[in-house]
Amino acid sequence: MHPGKNQEISLGVLWVEDGKGKELSPCHERGLQIQGGFIWATWEVPSAPGAWPKGRTNCPKFTLKMQLEWTQEGKMWLGALLILLLCPSLEGQENSFTINDIHMEILPGEEVQNGENMTLQCIVDISTTSHIKPQHWVLFYKDDVLFHNVSSVENTESYFIPRARVYDAGTYKCTVILNNKEKTSLEYQVWVKESFSNPKFHVSPEGVITEGDQLYIRCTIQVTHLVQAFPEIIIQKDKAIVAHKRHGNEATYSVMAMAEHNGNYTCKVEASRISKVSSIVVNITELFSKPKLESSITRLDQGESLNLWCSIPEAPPANFTIQKENTIVSQSQNFTKIASATDSGTYTCNASMGKVVKRSSAVQITVCEMLSKPRIFYDSSSEVIKGQTIAVSCQSINGTTPISYHLLKTSNILESRDMSSNEPAVFKDNPTKDTEYQCIVDNCHSHSEMVSEVLRVKVIVFLAAWIKGLIAVVVIGVIIGVLILGARCYILKKAKAKQTPVEMSRPAVPLLNSTNEKMLSDPNTEVNRHYGYNEDVGNHAMKPINENKEPLTLDVEYTEVEVTSPEPYQGLETKGTETVYSEIRKANPDFMENRYSRTEGSLDGT
Repeated sequence: MHPGKNQEISLGVLWVEDGKGKELSPCHERGLQIQGGFIWATWEVPSAPGAWPKGRTNCPKFTLKMQLEWTQEGKMWLGALLILLLCPSLEGQENSFTINDIHMEILPGEEVQNGENMTLQCIVDISTTSHIKPQHWVLFYKDDVLFHNVSSVENTESYFIPRARVYDAGTYKCTVILNNKEKTSLEYQVWVKESFSNPKFHVSPEGVITEGDQLYIRCTIQVTHLVQAFPEIIIQKDKAIVAHKRHGNEATYSVMAMAEHNGNYTCKVEASRISKVSSIVVNITELFSKPKLESSITRLDQGESLNLWCSIPEAPPANFTIQKENTIVSQSQNFTKIASATDSGTYTCNASMGKVVKRSSAVQITVCEMLSKPRIFYDSSSEVIKGQTIAVSCQSINGTTPISYHLLKTSNILESRDMSSNEPAVFKDNPTKDTEYQCIVDNCHSHSEMVSEVLRVKVIVFLAAWIKGLIAVVVIGVIIGVLILGARCYILKKAKAKQTPVEMSRPAVPLLNSTNEKMLSDPNTEVNRHYGYNEDVGNHAMKPINENKEPLTLDVEYTEVEVTSPEPYQGLETKGTETVYSEIRKANPDFMENRYSRTEGSLDGT
């Protein structure tokens, strides 16, 4: 053979192994072709029925492409391949085989319990001349429908069914295919026994069920003697369990029929690995409609009229009662009274016909009591310091809750709060100066909101340390200035007192006659001079002789003394008197007391 030339060689039989040492027999003869430096080998291999899509052959074609490399080693291998393919002694050699028997075994048996595991076994007996077990296909059928197939070289193939159910019951068989030969087992009937039947409903009374009738809903099952434990039976209405039974074959739900019992009921039977369900719809005819409770107004002031009335559509004859919470307030359709704060609450209406009693929807009535004037206060036992937090409380003792409180600070709303009781509403604030607070309260009453008195809070301001120091410096400066000014004034006053002579006023002289004037002109002059006084014209001021010799700080006092002394040379008819003025100078203990006296002559000139 030469490269580049197309050559075709016919083969009698081509055996191919699948890589596991298992031979695949050809369906028909095919050829070997060398083209373009490649070897093309084609053949057909049999396959199991159903292994390929519909319309395909059971002998699909396989093509082997090998590239030729014209090396010495390649030529040797190619020669060996051609010898094997073209050797006449190998042509026509084929393994012989036959299918002796095929049958099925059902484990644990042809009758299995519901929920029990089941195994299908297909056992094949094949004889062959080859030392290698032939590859074959095993197919499993249920009611002539293929549900499983497998390629195998073993004599036994199995199919496992966990927890067998009723639908697993049926006719089973298996088929084996080896090359173009096939064989099918006998058919085997498998039974799956139920431990209990599907649940069934029984409803009484039968036919039309009217409100007031006694309703019975029963769910029953049939249990076989093979069951190890009774399943649980559960009756549900809209997923709510209304009845159940653990031991037995029946569960019952009994109730007086009402409109609310209409609906879908489900019975569920559950065992360890089995669950069965059935459902039924129950319809109940309504005897009369649900009553309706109405009110002219649901929020009213204390003292207004409260009116309630109960009615049923189409107005059938029924008995009515009106209740406040659990207390009957009226046994008729209507209820009227003057409302008070205690009338607030929830009201309902009951209507009854025979054994059927229906209740209306609840109506909430609120009677509003007027608020009392609020009281505003704070803890005044201690002084309020600037920036300190204070608690301002506002309280209205009377009035229906909830109560809305608004705290005003200098006519502006500082904070609002709703209280569900009559306890004080407490507000927090940090005043920095004298402040006025006021409280406004309001509730559901139609009266306008109530306003409290004005609360005045006096705030004490503490100065900073540097401000205190500055004030102390200013005060000390003022004190020093005052002291300096006082000392200066004192010195000036003393200096002025030193320059001013000491003046002493003489007492008034009584009216003198001419004789007395004459007497005063001569003798008294010498007397005055004797005592050391100088007489000035026009005034009676006297200056002491030693004026300049005494200190300026002496205090002077004058004492008037009258002295009467008889003169020996005068006659008895005349009597002389003289007035002596004593000057007492008070000085320090180191100084002597000086006395200066002046004697005036008597009127008679003695």
